[in-house]
Amino acid sequence: MGRQKIISFLKEAGSLMTYCLIINAILGLFYFVVRTINDFYLLDTGYNVGLIIGYLIVLLIVFFISRLIEPYKFSRHADDEFIRSYIKISAEPNYFSEICIYFVSSLCTFMLGLALGPQGISIYTGVLTSLLVYKFIFKTSNMNENEQILLGSSVGYSIAFLNPVAGFAFALERSKCKISLKFVVKLVFALVVTFIMQAILRGRIVSEYFITINHHMNYWLLLAVPVLVVCTCTVGLLLKKLFSIINKHVNYQSKVVKIIIYILVILIPLVLKIYNPKLLGSGLLSLEWIFSDLSLSLIAIYGVIRIVFTLFSFRTSFTGGIGGSIIIMGAIVGRLLSGVLGLFIEMTFVDHAILTISTALPFYGILTKERYTSISLIFSFGNFIYLIAPLAVGYGTMVGVEQIKKLISKSIKTRKNAQKVA
Repeated sequence: MGRQKIISFLKEAGSLMTYCLIINAILGLFYFVVRTINDFYLLDTGYNVGLIIGYLIVLLIVFFISRLIEPYKFSRHADDEFIRSYIKISAEPNYFSEICIYFVSSLCTFMLGLALGPQGISIYTGVLTSLLVYKFIFKTSNMNENEQILLGSSVGYSIAFLNPVAGFAFALERSKCKISLKFVVKLVFALVVTFIMQAILRGRIVSEYFITINHHMNYWLLLAVPVLVVCTCTVGLLLKKLFSIINKHVNYQSKVVKIIIYILVILIPLVLKIYNPKLLGSGLLSLEWIFSDLSLSLIAIYGVIRIVFTLFSFRTSFTGGIGGSIIIMGAIVGRLLSGVLGLFIEMTFVDHAILTISTALPFYGILTKERYTSISLIFSFGNFIYLIAPLAVGYGTMVGVEQIKKLISKSIKTRKNAQKVA
């Protein structure tokens, strides 16, 4: 009996290590290519007609490739429920070909410069790879299908943000804390091994999504954090509502609408490439200008363009995630508000950076409803100790905003019900 347990343990450990090696190799290559694409955005074309035409030709080629492979992929979102439904209706889903198709499709999205992040791709690829490993390589694993999906999505999330704590919080939130102790041990093992591998592959131990804070803020500014968070979360909820209204009134299945969207998919990135390429892509480049010393008017102009471009990109049929882009939108609003505050009181760069982060993460939390996962992203900033106080205030404010929103929604429903009865 003891020998069988040892053999079973070694098989499970071997399957976990195999999974970690495969997913890190796939996503390590993916992020390397994404960084190369970001460098391509920054190539200076200026107003050189020949270079602009060359860039346009590249966009058109990538666009047609993405349209050619579109019918062969079954999803563009990292939706657990969709994956579970697909598994139930498909007798033999071909995970290997789906990973390859999704990989190419995602790179086409980033090459086009659409404002969609790699988070969704990491989660989705993590899930597909997990199912591939455990259903076809290690069929004797004692992990059930739900645990395989949860493991894959959590590891994928941790790779996206180079943050194992965020991956663990993601698993807890997605499972509503209904996971066994055995699975927790396996998950922690996979997350730690993945973090070490990604740190070696990327040559860094802090996520490239964020800057590293190395000094504390002026603590008097803690009084400003609730105001900034309330304003930022309100803007986010209004944008969400506006987006919902637009979706109701626009028929995205119409051929005319599709043609217009496809034309804009080419034209908008082309224009941004000429005037400000840092507004393109997943947002890694956008953080450079968000945290740079720009005038308030330029922050406002660039911010509006980036937010509108993000909302537009999300409504296209191209593969990509929205999580990272939501953080960027929150950072834009937070940076703009801290810039306004800086007109009245003297503030350092660190003050602006911490206020921006302290509003961006609650913004992400309230829009995605992933509270604990968003809190865990504090560990993506290196010296996170400087962020504990402002983020504690920010998250307390976010919870307050959520409760007020619920009360308002409840009051509106009560009034409508009363009017119907009358």
